Amino acid sequence: MTLITFIAVVGYSDVQSVYFCCAGLNKWVEVGNSGVFRPEMLLPMGLPRDVSVIAWGLSLERYAVVDVA
Repeated sequence: MTLITFIAVVGYSDVQSVYFCCAGLNKWVEVGNSGVFRPEMLLPMGLPRDVSVIAWGLSLERYAVVDVA
């Protein structure tokens, strides 16, 4: 199993890490990501501009697909 990480600036976060895995599928599958929310996403929630919020998640069902393949 091979795991690779890409760093990008997209969407709702300033900097985002996206994790891909390739194992027996002959293609890369996104299995997780993390990032720091952009201030304009937090202002409607009543959070001050100087607050940083991180988000992360693993797509556990995708690990199962990679493992079964």
